Amino acid sequence: MFDNITEIISEQQNLLRRDNIEEFLERMFRLFLELSNAPQLRGKQINSGIFDELCQAAGQTSAFELYQQFQPAEDVPYNVILVTELTVQGGHVEIIKDILRNSKLPVILLVTNIHNKKDPILRTISEECDFSETVLIEDNRLLEKLRLTQSVINHPKVHRVYLLSHPYDSVAIAAITPSIAKKALFLHHCDHTPCLGSHLVGVEHLDLHNIGFSRCRHEHNLTNNRYLCLTSAGEDIKPKRTNFSKPVFTSATCGSIHKLQNMDYHLSYKDQIVQVLKNKKGIHYHIGYLPGDFLSGMANLLEMHGIEENQFCYLGEAPGLATILSTLDVDLYIPTMPLSGGKALVDAMAAGVPILLHQHARDRIWGSIDLVYPEAPTWRDLKEMNAILDQFDERYWQQQSKASRAYFERFHNNKMFSEQLERAGLDINAVDIPPLKPYRPDIGAFLHFARNS
Repeated sequence: MFDNITEIISEQQNLLRRDNIEEFLERMFRLFLELSNAPQLRGKQINSGIFDELCQAAGQTSAFELYQQFQPAEDVPYNVILVTELTVQGGHVEIIKDILRNSKLPVILLVTNIHNKKDPILRTISEECDFSETVLIEDNRLLEKLRLTQSVINHPKVHRVYLLSHPYDSVAIAAITPSIAKKALFLHHCDHTPCLGSHLVGVEHLDLHNIGFSRCRHEHNLTNNRYLCLTSAGEDIKPKRTNFSKPVFTSATCGSIHKLQNMDYHLSYKDQIVQVLKNKKGIHYHIGYLPGDFLSGMANLLEMHGIEENQFCYLGEAPGLATILSTLDVDLYIPTMPLSGGKALVDAMAAGVPILLHQHARDRIWGSIDLVYPEAPTWRDLKEMNAILDQFDERYWQQQSKASRAYFERFHNNKMFSEQLERAGLDINAVDIPPLKPYRPDIGAFLHFARNS
């Protein structure tokens, strides 16, 4: 697939010349689905706008104007959030909630449902999100999905379109033709994989963290990209700094199974948590979906190391991470391993919870060191991690907690998010873009992965 990309581009161009939009969309969808799932392309993007250019050309020839115009439930100005599906709780959904909380206009959720799922939106998500209307495209044909999508976002009452589609959603990207581009914001949340949409012409490209912003600007020649800070619904939480390790030391992690298993790495989440529990003799909470076989393996590993099974507490999927961390009196937040999650780190800082970070040997983006407060301790191997855990007494914990919350208030507060969203992000010289942190991975592991990538 990757060796004949020039031929694929030529074939796609020929499909457009023959007005075969259905097959064009299907092939583009399948191509980027494969690219986004390719292990050798994790952490990489395609430094070319040709695929977005072709998608926009397809959207230009869809002739959606000949179809019946979409009529919203209320005849008032509105914003649109355009997604592929919402079937998993996580940072993607939490960003949507943040947009909803800060939108001055009603928000319509538009779902392309490119996989044609029976239930492309989790019931719990529908209950949690106050959309003025949800438009689910049920037609199985991609060209019809494109036309229906365009009929919604080209309505004269649309003020803005927030693009939060999956990296391979050719329908969503093709829908953003020049007539709608000036109203569209591409929120670059698929920053860890090749994706459609990064190079859309006429669209504001918003990167959701500093490392993504820097790479898109300097490595991928996106000279007009903008920065949008992440925020948290837990802003009003008052961090507790007087009950450290009471009754026991408590740590927590938030993330689903794909964060733990979708990358070949020499360190594992299971081994990390075993070391934390052995060192601090406390309780570790996991928020996010884990399958039964993973939990069984974790239980066996705990038993092997003489750790009680109830010291690892699986909570499953749950919204409102900052509130959960505060309610559980969590002393330390530990990101998922080997793939960390950026939105969860912001929630942890909102709750004033100290964070322990890994200097990831494959790429700095996976450890998320750039997203958190500069005083946060980082480790390269388990020996270093244990040494850091040894110094977590009440005084150190209070210092870390204070630094965590202060960083949230400085760079991620809700007012900043709202203002940046309203003005379509910040440019490169803005003082509110946090600087990158020192990246010092284990040199042996770094060279191993560099040689074998």
